[in-house]
Amino acid sequence: MKKFFICILLMLISIPVYAKEDTFYYDSERVEEMWITKVNSEQTRSAHPYLIKRRSDNSYIYCLEPFVLLENDSKYVVDNDYTKYGLTKEEIDRINLIIYYGYGYGNHTSNVWYGVTQYLIWKESDKEADIYFTSEKNGTREDLYVNEIKEIEDLIISHNIEPNFIKDYKISIDSELVIQSNVNLKDYEIVTDIKYNIDDNKLVFDTSVSGSYKVLMKKKSNR
Repeated sequence: MKKFFICILLMLISIPVYAKEDTFYYDSERVEEMWITKVNSEQTRSAHPYLIKRRSDNSYIYCLEPFVLLENDSKYVVDNDYTKYGLTKEEIDRINLIIYYGYGYGNHTSNVWYGVTQYLIWKESDKEADIYFTSEKNGTREDLYVNEIKEIEDLIISHNIEPNFIKDYKISIDSELVIQSNVNLKDYEIVTDIKYNIDDNKLVFDTSVSGSYKVLMKKKSNR
């Protein structure tokens, strides 16, 4: 009898925590068509979100505190260890995923995506404030950028779904092993020594050669 064994290992995207001193700047680049308003017990603020960059590598960053202005070309500590700011692990994880799936992910390349990303971060980091979109400064609340928000939210939900595979399967007479999952496997990189094909949520292995095989699944990055 032909012997065949497969072990499937899973690797998810990880986001590092770091802290270092760097210089930031912002110029005239802002989301012109977007207004974000914050209301709390002390004041009401309304402004366009500016795109903030890190001087060392020109990459985009975000503010954790709404409407706290940076002083251009002054040194700050880049720190995504948000536990220092009284946030829970769940809130930290969600902010990291908002950043990952927001501006710069896939086709999220327009300035609107930066503004929506910053908005979602503020909604998570300052839950005591009322933060919303308006179409003008100090305007009334409007349901704007609904599609962009939903797309980021859906990507976060998908990220948190860990692939599961059925335990009972059979090797067909065509020397194929078909294992079905609860996710679309095209979103994963597959590393293994055995020949395989992906059919949506199915892994189809060539079982013509006996042996034991490991299959490493790593979620693809679209950045």
